[in-house]
Amino acid sequence: MLAVRAATERSGACFSPAPGNVCFPFMSATMVLGPVAHFLALLIKASLLGPDPYERRRRYWAMQALYVTSLAAAFGTALLLNVDALFSTAAVFGVLFAVEKAVELDLWRANKWATVGLALAFFILWRVAILLNSSPQHLVALLRHLNNMVGRAT
Repeated sequence: MLAVRAATERSGACFSPAPGNVCFPFMSATMVLGPVAHFLALLIKASLLGPDPYERRRRYWAMQALYVTSLAAAFGTALLLNVDALFSTAAVFGVLFAVEKAVELDLWRANKWATVGLALAFFILWRVAILLNSSPQHLVALLRHLNNMVGRAT
């Protein structure tokens, strides 16, 4: 019993950002590069776009389920172990997965205005990002206001 407790404490300590632990030099790289390679490979396999559409259609739903399950496991692990890098990587690849599924809908070729609207939305997001980067006090004020609203609601 004591050996199991010591082993779990040692393995759990690998995720703590304390400079004294053994895994500290490798923690950031493994929590960023490992999931990036994993999610990128799954994103490619889960896509309908590619050289052999018949083979991809045959296993399409299985790959979608695997990708969503993998994202849920990454989010759960990141939240349970408080690993921000894993959470951020899973969030980015979740958005990429959603965008890739939107491209698969073939909506963009039929309606040219959808492409113009998407380009306009990205342009607006780009300008907002530049504004928040040049003057972050706007974002800080917004977050304080949201925090006050949440504090009053509870």
